[in-house]
Parts: sequence; structure tokens; C-alpha cells
Amino acid sequence: MKLIYATKINGVEIDGLVDVSVSPPKLYCMTESEEVAKQILKAFADNKAHENRIRVLTSLNSKYRDKLGLSNEPMDLDLLTPLE
Repeated sequence: MKLIYATKINGVEIDGLVDVSVSPPKLYCMTESEEVAKQILKAFADNKAHENRIRVLTSLNSKYRDKLGLSNEPMDLDLLTPLE
């Protein structure tokens, strides 16, 4: 999905975000102003960055656990022994 801000959609004066990754472009949502559209786009970007961080950390955790010979299965926290 590739969203852009548009003020004229299909010949109609309307503010909103349009998905231009499809043909024909489709209205994703209407907004009150360009500022609101920018906030929505920023929230999408922040969410995508967060998902990427989780993906990287999950991969690193899996590699680290494999290197240590630990299972990647979830474990109960009460089975952990505190480090001394």
C-alpha cells in the first residue's frame, strides 16, 4: 500500500489519503486537513518501524538461543533461575 495525500479525488474536491499502489487509485480515508493526513502517515511509518524492530529482535533472539542450544519454545518465567 502506498498512501498519498490528495485534495481532489476522482474530480471531486475532497481531502483524503489515496492508495496509489492499485489501479485505479482508491480512497483509503477522508481527512479534515493535510495536517491530519500527515499524522496518519506518520503513525503508519512509526508502526512499520516498530514491526521491523520486532522482526530483527526476534531473529536475533532465535539465533542466540540456537547458539546456546536453548529451545525457542515459550517457557514459564518461574523456571528461570536468577543470575548471581
